[in-house]
Amino acid sequence: MTRLTTTVNGTSGSTDAGLGAKIAVGKEWWMGDHWGIGVAGQFSVGSNPDQGTNAPNWTTITPALAFSASFN
Repeated sequence: MTRLTTTVNGTSGSTDAGLGAKIAVGKEWWMGDHWGIGVAGQFSVGSNPDQGTNAPNWTTITPALAFSASFN
């Protein structure tokens, strides 16, 4: 479930709840006995109906690249 909220010039608004999904794939490599670094590609999508009569749907598409560091 997803929901969008925005504030512009002190005026707030939000959508009704909608459907969303996130897919991510990544890899981590050990750099020493206790340290690892990693990278991941992520893709999120959502569709939310706006509030009100005959309101539009808001669609969001978010590609992302994430980096990580681990200590074990």
